[in-house]
Amino acid sequence: MAVNERLRAALVRVGLTYQDLAEAVEVDAKTVERWVSTGRTPHRAKAHRAAIVLREDLSHLWPSIERGRRRRGAHPDLVAVHPTRADAPFDLWRALFEKAEREIGVLVYAGAFLHEQWPGFTDVLRGKAGSGCRVRILLGDPDAPIIGERGREERYGDGIESRCRVALMHYAPLLHEQLSIPVDRCVMQLAADSVGRRVVRRVCLS
Repeated sequence: MAVNERLRAALVRVGLTYQDLAEAVEVDAKTVERWVSTGRTPHRAKAHRAAIVLREDLSHLWPSIERGRRRRGAHPDLVAVHPTRADAPFDLWRALFEKAEREIGVLVYAGAFLHEQWPGFTDVLRGKAGSGCRVRILLGDPDAPIIGERGREERYGDGIESRCRVALMHYAPLLHEQLSIPVDRCVMQLAADSVGRRVVRRVCLS
């Protein structure tokens, strides 16, 4: 069978060994070696996980997987469903932000997990905005009564307000730097979305 040169190149590009990828997708190193050396196609779930780790499109690494789904009438755009945020591997979040080219939009009450699990997240946003990617962030205003109400609804107590303040602290450097791109002067003004009437603070980087 043919060597999977795309998979080999992806491993080299991100600096991973067969063993590294094997541990990430929970298979043995010999299995990964066969994926490369014999062109063997993994099960879709393992292939999807590997694509996230390698920051590549699954259809690029294993075109036959998508062709098979199309023959069966499956929609190629739905590759995984995660019931909760905790169920989504963090490599997926990282890949989504790093591969963005035109626009990044974040709408959260706090989303502090992004900075907590990814210390370089602010640098990624700064780099994306500097390269012309439009970056928009909407965060919960910790001083808004509706945020406290949300905390009581979800039984967070006062935790949600403190999480919102932590999130604002993480994004603050982007608002005070002399960026080489236009900064929307609506930054940090109060805004409200038209659906849930949730009060948020708006951060526009480009």
